[in-house]
Amino acid sequence: MNLRAQTFTFEAMMSLVILTLVILLIVFAVPLTPLTSSAANIQVENALEKYGVDVINAITYESLAERYSPLKEALLFWDGETMYGGVESYPGSERLKAILNQTFEKEGIAYNIEIGYFKFDAANGTIDFVTIPFVWNGYPSDNAVTVSKVLTIYDSDGSNQGIKALTFNVDGNTSELYNVLEVRLTIWKM
Repeated sequence: MNLRAQTFTFEAMMSLVILTLVILLIVFAVPLTPLTSSAANIQVENALEKYGVDVINAITYESLAERYSPLKEALLFWDGETMYGGVESYPGSERLKAILNQTFEKEGIAYNIEIGYFKFDAANGTIDFVTIPFVWNGYPSDNAVTVSKVLTIYDSDGSNQGIKALTFNVDGNTSELYNVLEVRLTIWKM
């Protein structure tokens, strides 16, 4: 028997075993279904949607201790000018500003808030649904999520200032209803 031939055969078999183990290690260590950008975006969007729903519920919640929700209070004193980069400090905006700073700005999440409402067009005699930006932080990214909620304004809600000055009484004082707002919150990771 040739010892040299047996050594080369043994060396070849060991190399084959080592290569097989390396290939198996690579296959098991690396996921076969990679996290593509679309799969990652879906996870980010789902998390943002849940977060957005929680925040919009928090800013529109009217507790028994407070007369208005943080958002309604800010809207009742709002001058109608778009706020860029976050909620500005003005009477009635403190609670909303604190909530949005705590939930979004400290977490690196950008947001836009838009307000939709019914507006009477005197020139045409028609009632149109208008959407205007309340807080604007720029154009959302591809993974942005929009959540919305209806907010009702009543005749007894403050004086005719803020959002009530921009809108009109949709039922002409036949009930307590003044106008119905759609609040759209768009959020995205920065």
